[in-house]
Amino acid sequence: MVVQAAAVERLIDRDPAAAKAGVAWIRSQGKETLDNLRLVVGVLRGRPGHEGGDGAAPVPGLGMLDDLVRTAGNLAGPVDFVREGEQREVPPIADVALYRIAQESLSNARQHAPGAAARVVLRFEPRSVSLEVVNEPVAPRRVPAARTGGVGLVGMRERAQLIGATFTAGPTEGGGWSVAATLPTNGPAASRPKEEVPA
Repeated sequence: MVVQAAAVERLIDRDPAAAKAGVAWIRSQGKETLDNLRLVVGVLRGRPGHEGGDGAAPVPGLGMLDDLVRTAGNLAGPVDFVREGEQREVPPIADVALYRIAQESLSNARQHAPGAAARVVLRFEPRSVSLEVVNEPVAPRRVPAARTGGVGLVGMRERAQLIGATFTAGPTEGGGWSVAATLPTNGPAASRPKEEVPA
């Protein structure tokens, strides 16, 4: 956000439209950061909105993916949810980050491929937990918004890096779009998270 603010400062006179877009991005990131801080504080306090707490909303996590998928299906189109492997707990911050990646991916699918079928796959492997969200191509009769490497993908990539997960995003062979994050669970997160970029 600081880097972006510096760029906006340089653009104010030279390119007001780009500066305005930069300010909008900073505002959205500031709101998202505050939301994330609230979630982190809730996790650290151990009060994720249980009965008898202070009335805070439950901290979203992988255990709430069923509700997320159901809501997305009601809003946009068919969304399947597949859970593979024996479910187990992941660190609280990773739990929230993976949920948010799924949420953002479904939101992007709704925006860029309205009405297209989507699938959320949560896999529990012996040494990793992976999340994949894939949407089918948009129906020919509809004209989707252009898919770009916008703020949504940047935010998801940053979430993945924060928890030491690999992240990939890009078009599928069938013309749809795929987002995937894989979190190693065979030890502490690497001090320098890896990032995979599709060819």
